[in-house]
Amino acid sequence: MSKRLNNKEILVFKNIPKYLTKPLKQKWTVNLKVKQLSIELYGGNHHFQIYMRQAVMDEDNFSCGISLVASGNNDITLARYNGSNHVHVNKCDGRRFDFKCHIHEANENSLKISKKIENYAESTNRYTNLQGAIQCVLNDFHIMDLSIGQLIEQGGLFDDELQYS
Repeated sequence: MSKRLNNKEILVFKNIPKYLTKPLKQKWTVNLKVKQLSIELYGGNHHFQIYMRQAVMDEDNFSCGISLVASGNNDITLARYNGSNHVHVNKCDGRRFDFKCHIHEANENSLKISKKIENYAESTNRYTNLQGAIQCVLNDFHIMDLSIGQLIEQGGLFDDELQYS
C-alpha cells in the first residue's frame, strides 16, 4: 500500500469490523518508564494493530492508537488517542490544546504532508484516562472481540487501580 489514503478509504478502514488474530495471550510489558501492550487484529483482508501505552510516573501521559499494518511499507496510524500531559498545537491551523486529552485521526490532508498524523488533533472530553481512551478506540474502530475486562485480566496496566478498588 504505497499510495496515500484518501478520506473515503480511511473511513472504510475505520468501519471494517476487526477481530483478534489469535486468542489474547499477550502481557503488558513494563520497563522503568512505560507499561505497554500491542495486539494484532484483522478485518476483511487487512491487518491492524492496536497499541496502548501508559507512563509509570504520570497518569496523564498515555496513548492508545490503531494502525493499518501495510505489508512491505510503514504502517499507517489511523488514530491515536492521547492523554492530557502535554500541550498540542495543530500545525495546519494553529489551534492549541493546553493539557487536554486529544485525538489524532488520519485524514487525507495530514497524510499528504506526512505519513504521521501529528499535525492535526481535536480536543475531546470523551475520556480522561487510558481505560477510557481504549474504550473509545474499541468502539470507534469497531473492534468486536476485545474488551477492557480482557485487558485487565492480562495484568500489568490496571493492577494498581484494582488493588485500591
